[in-house]
Amino acid sequence: MKIVDHLEELRRNFPECSTVAFGDISAGLVLSVSSAQRLPQERLDALCLTGKELLDGRTARSVGTALPPGAEPLQHALRMEGGGLEIFLRSPAVATDALCIVATPEVDIDALISRGRAELQAIGEV
Repeated sequence: MKIVDHLEELRRNFPECSTVAFGDISAGLVLSVSSAQRLPQERLDALCLTGKELLDGRTARSVGTALPPGAEPLQHALRMEGGGLEIFLRSPAVATDALCIVATPEVDIDALISRGRAELQAIGEV
């Protein structure tokens, strides 16, 4: 299965998701995307950079100060933006890989995070 197949599968199972992108958050680059409409590369890269900030950047470090000593880095983050929801999931297989998801607020967040992690695990095994 190709990476894009995993992304499309996630969108099929969660129709509230308009975009599911797979990226390297250390570089801030989207590597593959499944989207209901074509998005400019700049928008995709901005989405990935937001994931980088929320999972590894200053925001993540600020949140980390509230966690117990020795806690793992953040594994997911959510952000409300323009009436939509952005969800960022770190790969359990490769810490610099992540899903960047744009969805409506009605999405079942817990189910999406669980399924997204499973897809990331499968991508990491490719």
